[in-house]
Amino acid sequence: MLRLKQVLSDCGIPNQALVKASGYSKALISRTLTSGVLPQDAEKFKAGVARMVGDDARLIDWLNDRHMHIEDLYAKIRDPEEPAPVNPALNELECALYELAGRAALAADSMNGAFLRMAQATIYLRRKIAEMVGHDAPWTTQVEAEAIAILKGGQA
Repeated sequence: MLRLKQVLSDCGIPNQALVKASGYSKALISRTLTSGVLPQDAEKFKAGVARMVGDDARLIDWLNDRHMHIEDLYAKIRDPEEPAPVNPALNELECALYELAGRAALAADSMNGAFLRMAQATIYLRRKIAEMVGHDAPWTTQVEAEAIAILKGGQA
């Protein structure tokens, strides 16, 4: 989303104020704020934003409090309500290994350190193999599926 959406929300200003200042439709303003993609005539949009900011002391104060300029309002930021992106390096096999390592760490067993090191070594090897042949290579996904089956008590 655009930082502008955050500013409007923080200051309690409805999107309708931007609709009025820019002359764009409510649907286009909503899509722009959410997607972070400026309309085709970006200069007209920016002029509308500048008019709106100039007419509202809350917006000026918000920018000044954060040492920002109007141009900073066009930066894309992650929506705080949106879940954080999943780390692409973590796949099902790594999640299973982390779960195994976590269980080992909680168990009252003298082998805890060995389990943790084994899980770390396996994760390291999986990442290196995936770098060499690709994360989505059929061989990689097949071997990872077999490894997950072994971890769950099945056969490869």
